[in-house]
Amino acid sequence: MKKLFALLLAAVLLVGLLPLSSFAEEEKIVITWMDDRTGDDGEYIRYEFVIKPFLEKHPNVIVDWQPSKDITKQVKIALGAGAGPDLMSIDGPSDALELYESGRTIDLRPAIEKYGWDKTIYKWALDVATAPDGAVTGVPAQYEGMLFYGNKPVFEEHGWAMPTNYEELKALAQEIRDAGFVAPMILGTQNIPRRNEWWYSTLFGNYAGREATKDLLEGRKTFFDPEIAGVFTTYKEMWDDGIIGNQDTFAVTLEDGRAMYYAGMTAMVMEGDWFVINGMNNGMDQLIALPPSFREGIPQTYSISVGGCYAVNASCSPEKQELILELLDVIYSRPDLYAAALEAGDQVNCIPLDEQYLTGKLAEPVVEKIRLTDEAMADGRIGHCTWTFFPQDVRVYMYEKADAYLIGDLSLDEYLGEMQKMLDVHLANGTVPPVM
Repeated sequence: MKKLFALLLAAVLLVGLLPLSSFAEEEKIVITWMDDRTGDDGEYIRYEFVIKPFLEKHPNVIVDWQPSKDITKQVKIALGAGAGPDLMSIDGPSDALELYESGRTIDLRPAIEKYGWDKTIYKWALDVATAPDGAVTGVPAQYEGMLFYGNKPVFEEHGWAMPTNYEELKALAQEIRDAGFVAPMILGTQNIPRRNEWWYSTLFGNYAGREATKDLLEGRKTFFDPEIAGVFTTYKEMWDDGIIGNQDTFAVTLEDGRAMYYAGMTAMVMEGDWFVINGMNNGMDQLIALPPSFREGIPQTYSISVGGCYAVNASCSPEKQELILELLDVIYSRPDLYAAALEAGDQVNCIPLDEQYLTGKLAEPVVEKIRLTDEAMADGRIGHCTWTFFPQDVRVYMYEKADAYLIGDLSLDEYLGEMQKMLDVHLANGTVPPVM
């Protein structure tokens, strides 16, 4: 009898332990985060300055971080299959609006009001992430815009200065060629055709100007108006004249173009804010400047964008959604962690940084870039990057057909006409992204 009792007791204890073990497993909540940061540096920055501080408060949560090189495509495929990440870092407001309108993501305005992110995020960034119905479709992540960079030792050796207008750029380009450089600068689009829109974004800010671009996107001007058409004719003129290469941009990769700059084969480059870190990582001593004015009366302008947004999957449970919002709050409520992330090589977020964090540990090129762009924003000298302010189909057609236009396979009228047809549909439907 004792033996039977002992066996029964052991069985009861075993049965009792199994649910407890299962319950413990069920208590672990997994948040999947598909992110556009890649490589060891990206993983380190995300974990050290966002995920780790969050997990210290929520040890029962697992953050499954999933880096992706083509974030928007991967997110759309995953969501289209009925799955998808809980939290996603996507390219920008245009993508965020599209996902929200399809019912895949949630309105984040309540979270912004609850956590007070509207007091820390730049107002213009929140405005462009706001849908016509007032919903915030994605919390703005980093901001980015287009800048000119010069090889400082080369410029000093030749007595050159960074150009402030188009005439100076043309004269400098000729001097650089006369000095025996491969080209003044190289724009390689072979593996990334969308690099064409880096230049288009620069020219919408520094040729068309902020007001004319806003008029285009709100229907008061068309692509055929001189201020707008001039963006495209100026781009082709620079391509024809060899300012941005040797009429072979479509045959050069991004990496090859950068390598020529690092090796001193070219003297300048036009890229976004991210290139401050690229230059530092490749041992470059760089001049950093706003792009030149390309039309009289248009100041040197910083074409700006919300370079990414955080969106939350609508299929998440309310409990998981709240945890995701707490995870995001680490980004927006901890300036000390943000400054440390910048020190580690992170990109600049849509959050003003107090002066106390601009001195000391931050590398001088990073501080210089922040002060340069903050000054342009304070002065209102900001333009519109196409990937934030233009409808998706318009901007994709713009950069994908750029090479055909440059080599003469597509006429200017056909090029502009097709984009205008697309824009007209969006204007009629009210689906143009918000314009600052």
